[in-house]
Amino acid sequence: MRRGTFFFACYTLCSGLYAQDAVTPPEDPLGDLAKQFHLSLRQSVLDKNVIEKPASIQFVHPSNGQDSYAIDAGLTFRLVDTDHWFVGPLAEYHRQTQISKAQDNFQAGLTLINITGDVSKDPVTSFIQGTLKYKNDRITTGEALLAKLEYTPLAPRAGIGTSIGSGEFEFIWQPTVGLQYESADDVRKTKQSGEEARAMANIEIGLFPWASSLRHRLQFVARETCWHSFARSGAFDKFGADYDIFRASLTWYLDTGRHFGVGIDYSNGSDPELGLLRQELTTLSLKVKF
Repeated sequence: MRRGTFFFACYTLCSGLYAQDAVTPPEDPLGDLAKQFHLSLRQSVLDKNVIEKPASIQFVHPSNGQDSYAIDAGLTFRLVDTDHWFVGPLAEYHRQTQISKAQDNFQAGLTLINITGDVSKDPVTSFIQGTLKYKNDRITTGEALLAKLEYTPLAPRAGIGTSIGSGEFEFIWQPTVGLQYESADDVRKTKQSGEEARAMANIEIGLFPWASSLRHRLQFVARETCWHSFARSGAFDKFGADYDIFRASLTWYLDTGRHFGVGIDYSNGSDPELGLLRQELTTLSLKVKF
């Protein structure tokens, strides 16, 4: 299915829903416990993008044959979390075994976010995030240093970073732009080092059909991310300068706190940050978020 058709089908499906007041979620002891210990579990490192993407876990143990699994998880510990600053160490792991081009990517480092403005008062609030990570990728880069600087705006009146719509259909979208620098010692298993500077642009949408009735437990997210390498050296010169990936996911949360769910994920493209080489992939997995 072409991407434009895919987005149009989602819009057509949801556009006929009617308005109701939002339902206040019940108490959330698991979420309160995560806040108490200053932990956050998501698909990747914590950011201030309010379109939350839960970690996904898939494991298959056949009676005959090898085990297979897929993991997309990032854990962040909040050292500082105020109205204007967030600082915390992070660790994330991305692994896919049963795909044509395997993924095996571990990252650990530190992230810092500065928040400028007040989302409750200002028309635009700015989030500037800097992240420095050690990356160990057994498929694409070997051991590497990855530095990122990203800008994310929130504009509630335009639905950027804040959901808008009726009580039965809510919509949210979020753009992010950034710069990245990566220095690696074994690019694509050539045993040669290289450096690459990239520009990144990401746009994503979140749809919540029957948001009030289902208490936001049904979530559809689609996003397109593009990278362009504007400066390269060493082994990176042997490969293309442009990367892009389209991702879409449909998640049904099993609990009212929206911590555990099941979902289907689709991706098509390549991701240089997470060491995913170009391919098309669909997975059904357990989702976890706190």
